[in-house]
Amino acid sequence: MKGKKSKPYKSVKKHVSGNTKSHRGNKCVHCGWSNHDSKECRFKSAVCHACSVHGHLASICPSKKNKAEKKIFSEHKFLKSDEEVTNEVFLSDSFFYTLDDSYSCRSPDPIKIDLSINSKIYSFELDTG
Repeated sequence: MKGKKSKPYKSVKKHVSGNTKSHRGNKCVHCGWSNHDSKECRFKSAVCHACSVHGHLASICPSKKNKAEKKIFSEHKFLKSDEEVTNEVFLSDSFFYTLDDSYSCRSPDPIKIDLSINSKIYSFELDTG
């Protein structure tokens, strides 16, 4: 075989000069990753899709976290120590019951429509989605 011989790959280690501060454990306030410093983040001018504020991604949005916590607390009823426990059905319970119960329901009868086109009657089945 004529031509140049291929050389084996060599690993090259680069020395980083300047401040070599470790980023482990320090999450970036803009994206949530810990492999870079916040002031070097490429998402520091990004617009959040959850709250429309500049400077962070929706995945780490502080307002999104607060909404999730509020939702959790709003779904549960907390009882005082002197209140009696009753057999109440909460929305979350009825939702799952509906999902389980839906398998046993039969499908409704199809809706049929007669349509007259050029003095001829055509029967159609309505697609309800």
